[in-house]
Amino acid sequence: MDEGAFAVLEAELRARLLDVNRIADRVEARRTTFAELAEEVDSLGYQLHNLYGAPSSTRPAP
Repeated sequence: MDEGAFAVLEAELRARLLDVNRIADRVEARRTTFAELAEEVDSLGYQLHNLYGAPSSTRPAP
């Protein structure tokens, strides 16, 4: 792998890690005040779905 391809890969991995950490922080913050209301369950489920999909999501090329 040449240096340019490696730099792109590294940038993509860093972006994915930032996404995962941001979503995980939101989920953790919600966990402390979670009430089993339908709206909260749906919202938390959506955030967990985003957390699961963040590492494999594709971003448009700059």
